[in-house]
Amino acid sequence: MVYLWHSFLTVQAMRLGQSFKRYLTIHDDAEASLKQMVEELMMDTARPDRSMVPDTGDDPEWEYKLSSIFIDTAKEQARYGTRSMVALAAKLEGEVTFYERYLENSLWKENLIQFQMEKAQ
Repeated sequence: MVYLWHSFLTVQAMRLGQSFKRYLTIHDDAEASLKQMVEELMMDTARPDRSMVPDTGDDPEWEYKLSSIFIDTAKEQARYGTRSMVALAAKLEGEVTFYERYLENSLWKENLIQFQMEKAQ
């Protein structure tokens, strides 16, 4: 079962990797906003072709609903899906930016932390 779950995540990871490469090509050398990157890449609700969704032994329709990068669906009486997204950027000069978008009490909140790393001597 672990292998099948890994295969499933690999499909999502491949899609995210391809989207990231496209994003970098489009934005060329411009410094990318982590917030914009999260919104464009990690909130992708597109699902792959059904043939790409592995058979994990669970309901195929449920597995298909979970096949996008960003998941927002219902199961019985509850919501199910993505609860947080994180992006991290580090510059050669040591500047680090951490952006987080997370769900708390049904509201999306954001957290941005920036700091300078010290160079090892």
